[in-house]
Amino acid sequence: MLKILHGSDFHFGRPHLPQVTLDFIRLVNNINPNVIVLSGDFTQRAKIEEYRLARSFLDSLPNIPIIVTPGNHDIPLYRLGQRLINPFRNYQEFISQELDTVTRMDGASFVALNSADPYRSIINGRINPKQLQFAANAFKGSPPGDIKVLVMHHPLVQSPDEGKHDVLPESTFLLESFSDMGVELILSGHVHRAFASYLEANIDEQRIGEAMLIVHSGTTTSNRGRVHEKRRNTLNVLELSSMDFKVNTYWYEEREGAFLTRETNIFRSRI
Repeated sequence: MLKILHGSDFHFGRPHLPQVTLDFIRLVNNINPNVIVLSGDFTQRAKIEEYRLARSFLDSLPNIPIIVTPGNHDIPLYRLGQRLINPFRNYQEFISQELDTVTRMDGASFVALNSADPYRSIINGRINPKQLQFAANAFKGSPPGDIKVLVMHHPLVQSPDEGKHDVLPESTFLLESFSDMGVELILSGHVHRAFASYLEANIDEQRIGEAMLIVHSGTTTSNRGRVHEKRRNTLNVLELSSMDFKVNTYWYEEREGAFLTRETNIFRSRI
């Protein structure tokens, strides 16, 4: 079994909650995941002092694979010159030099794609054809039987709650493409609430091919939760096996000072 801890939208800066971060680290140490996935928005305004705090947070995590990807808040919004000339400078200095990455571990292949677009769609994000080819090549090289996991910041589907949000441009085409690559699981964030969507065969009456599980994390350590998660913090712990994918959603409970399991859903694996 592969255990993944998935958090997102940390927003180091004014919205960040230091005590929740300490309790997040405590949870990591208690559950002993095989891999940690952090799906973007490490900072609020992409400032150096915010990135230093984010780097210190990453350095405090256990020595296991940690998969990261940028979010739209990780590029400068108001510092126009930096956004146009070198938008990922601070992210690459403090978080990861590589923006699109491949991580292989026993039984799973992870591809993280940078969906943050500093030029055309800074809020809603974008995935370009070169990145799709990068993902296709990476997954094509996966060992037989590997679970194929895609990580990005921006969502490809709507949340099932009443709060609406934009999805990545050309989302149906992207879902079809990822399905053709054999992707079984997509991890993302951005919308500041946790949910899981199991895509059986089609979206908006268009066939996508093989089923995929899409899992979103809410904001894990900031005060920017939205809709039913307003001022709440969530994350996911996924347990993947050859038979099923179990998604445990944890909510931060201030009274207990801890992340506690609130909901568990089990989805069948396509393996």
